[in-house]
Amino acid sequence: MISVARKYHYHFLLLILSMVTCASTIQAQQKEITSYSTGSRPTERIFIHTAKTYFLPGEIIWFKMYVTETVSNTPSLTSKVGYVEVVDATNKPVIQIKIAIDSGSGSGSIKIPTYLSSNNYYLRAYTNLLKNVSPDHYFHQSITILNVDKLTSPITSANSYSVRFFPEGGNLIEGVSNRVAFKATDASGKSIHVSGNIVNEQNEAIVSFQTTKFGMGRFTFQPQPGKKYKTVVTYPDQSKATVDLPAMESKGFVMQVNDNNANDIQVDIQADAEGQFVYLLLQPSTGTPQHFSGRIQNKQIKFAIPKNKFGTGVTQLTVFNEQFNPTAERLFFTKPATALSITTKTDSNHYPTRSPIKATIQAGIKNSRTDLSMAVYRVDSITSFPAADIYYHSWLQNHIKGSIEDPAYYFTSSDADVKETADNLMLTQGWRKVSGISKNRSTTYIPEIAGHIITGRVIDRRTGSPAGGILTYLTVPGERFHFSTCLSNPDGSIRFDIKKIFGTENIIVQTNKETDSFYRVEIDNPFSEKFAEGGLPMFSLSAQDQQHLLTRLTATQVENAYRNKQQDLFYLPNFSDTTAFFGKPDKVYVLDDYTRFSTMEEVLIEYVTEIQLRKAQGRYRYKMYNLPYRTYFEGNPLVLLDGVPVFDLAKITTFDPLKIKRLDVVSRRYFQGAITYEGIASFSSYQGDLAGYPLDQTALLLEYAGLQLERQFYAPVYDNAKAKSSRIPDFRSLLYWSPDIKPNSNGEDTQTFYSSDLPGRYALVVQGVSSNGTVGSSVSYFTVSKK
Repeated sequence: MISVARKYHYHFLLLILSMVTCASTIQAQQKEITSYSTGSRPTERIFIHTAKTYFLPGEIIWFKMYVTETVSNTPSLTSKVGYVEVVDATNKPVIQIKIAIDSGSGSGSIKIPTYLSSNNYYLRAYTNLLKNVSPDHYFHQSITILNVDKLTSPITSANSYSVRFFPEGGNLIEGVSNRVAFKATDASGKSIHVSGNIVNEQNEAIVSFQTTKFGMGRFTFQPQPGKKYKTVVTYPDQSKATVDLPAMESKGFVMQVNDNNANDIQVDIQADAEGQFVYLLLQPSTGTPQHFSGRIQNKQIKFAIPKNKFGTGVTQLTVFNEQFNPTAERLFFTKPATALSITTKTDSNHYPTRSPIKATIQAGIKNSRTDLSMAVYRVDSITSFPAADIYYHSWLQNHIKGSIEDPAYYFTSSDADVKETADNLMLTQGWRKVSGISKNRSTTYIPEIAGHIITGRVIDRRTGSPAGGILTYLTVPGERFHFSTCLSNPDGSIRFDIKKIFGTENIIVQTNKETDSFYRVEIDNPFSEKFAEGGLPMFSLSAQDQQHLLTRLTATQVENAYRNKQQDLFYLPNFSDTTAFFGKPDKVYVLDDYTRFSTMEEVLIEYVTEIQLRKAQGRYRYKMYNLPYRTYFEGNPLVLLDGVPVFDLAKITTFDPLKIKRLDVVSRRYFQGAITYEGIASFSSYQGDLAGYPLDQTALLLEYAGLQLERQFYAPVYDNAKAKSSRIPDFRSLLYWSPDIKPNSNGEDTQTFYSSDLPGRYALVVQGVSSNGTVGSSVSYFTVSKK
């Protein structure tokens, strides 16, 4: 009996052990796959609504940035700083600004400088949090700048064609049936129709193919091991070219996704990995990721996944092998069902010049707040319907590389042709090839939840190596100064949270030269230095465009001549908190209220009772009164001048007191994070500009661009006869821009503006997002004619 009991006990322990091992394995699977999911998907999305996409020097890019949460698509409450850049074809930023974000949106403006050459550029935008993922997830929109004084290339187009091939899932595997998509474009990036064949080493055609729509198509191809293949492509001008296929691999995973019935999506995986487990990760554009697993049998495994698991928009499918390494990946598109309803209506369809125009907006759904932006501009062959629509971008363009030809097409219906074209788009412009090695992705860039985060590192001057454990100080000097400290990490990295600063300011970063004189501080570039793959379309201008360009050029010159000052007016931010970081001081000395002395030493001795001044061997010491305990601290207090820490007390003690306006005294121990100060003595100059005080030679002084001041959109008002009869010409093609429209509880809002002297057809474009995550847009038109 004892033997049987022991045997039973032994098997029971084995069962428990196997269950624990299985549970640990499942947890490891989930951890690896979840890590890949969170690391490869951004937590925020960006959309920018621009008033126009074609600009001349002197014109202004007016824009509204929308920041939404990835999972819910609702306005993001996380990031408070948005980064916006104009980037040229060589990925060189030519303009960089930062804007303030509040409750998921913010607005800004960029005046086109005269030094930019004529060409296509990218307007790209991101947050600090988005720097943790691929720059493909940043917002990108192509804009055109035409500078007649700086034409860098002929304004023509050439018959230059390109065809690229994209194996589904990323891999072209020998001995397996592969689905291969392709895309054909001309030199300007526009789609073209091509046909062709895959030929073997004997020059025999084994597969024929041709484009179907938007220069895209697909074919099925099973390359034989050890054989070589090439493609022969026929272009629109009937010329032929040989184009290489992607490199073939002897082993790997092939994924094919098919939408053949009303209920399920079929995911077929082929691999020479008999008996091994395969894991499939679905990441919908919104919602929770889904995990599936199974074992390969007969070199394949099939998953029938309910369509409701995919959600709407773009879903990423990733295949992992038994070692949890990603082996194949692709995107799948499901047409969204709902959009934010926005309707716009003007009080007439036709207006004379210099007349009032009343636009009524109806937007939103019940129990939802709506955030909108509106642009009204003249339509011609250069400026037409905006290239970026928030609805198409949120559900489609945000996930795809490059520009999409006619994105509205993919939202028209769910018939077979549209679905196949959408799938071709996923296979080409959405194509990706995973590395096969699962990398642990760490969050290097934290969200800027209160304002600017400035990062850098401390370097030992003697060795050039990073230095840890060094206390550093950062100041934005001024009447409303900012002061913060940071103890460098073991790798020398430092980080300062300086909240919101507007405009360009000087920042001063330093260590305490009295104790840490062997160190220097370096500050990081706040803008991303990673760039997305893919190029800009070739710059071109038709004869018709050139005629409209002359009209635009004249209008821009006139507007800049008469209204340049009005266009450069900015709103000053409303600072609700003007107190220093230490709050209300225990004592304030306004020096003009006292007898003026010739040295600061006399000032401190004669009437600043909270500070005892000591001097020994040519060095000064300040002993601050500890008010709660009615005694004096032994160590020096923190001494500041306009927020800049002073370590050599002789410099401030011998400084001209006539340049000092006030002294704030904190007569108690003060804690700033992990740093403790034995009181604070904060001197302020009259202008907050240090009043000629010499900085330590070891201090780093930088000119730092903070958040952009908001430019006021100016438009003339013709509300009386005198204004209407003014002889100042009004050649505005952009009649109105309003980036911050908040409809009332009924979803209604009214905007009033005036027509200019330019006749023509005008578009009124409204875009926006609701508090529940629905997005939408509306376009209406009216005409203006001369009286």
